[in-house]
Amino acid sequence: MNNEVIITETLESRSSVFLNYDAFDFLFMVLWMGAAFVLMKNVHESLSVIYMIFSFLTGLFLCTKSTMNSKRKNYESLYFILTKDLRVFRPFLDMGEDDEEEKR
Repeated sequence: MNNEVIITETLESRSSVFLNYDAFDFLFMVLWMGAAFVLMKNVHESLSVIYMIFSFLTGLFLCTKSTMNSKRKNYESLYFILTKDLRVFRPFLDMGEDDEEEKR
């Protein structure tokens, strides 16, 4: 008798509501735009529409997947970059063989 047990290492499933955005991303956007609306009183009246568009696009950027770490969103990557210890963690970018030859 073969008594092998298959164990899954991680179970992480994000339920995508719209494209690659899940329910937490929509909650993040609501809070982000709420904060932008509260802070809009400090913006000149002629720039308020541009400010809200910029705030919306910034919120969308923060909710998209990170290019540095595909398992994380940009706001998570930004948090880790801001709180990292430079003596312990240094990001590694794979330049590829073609890029290394061009540098020589």
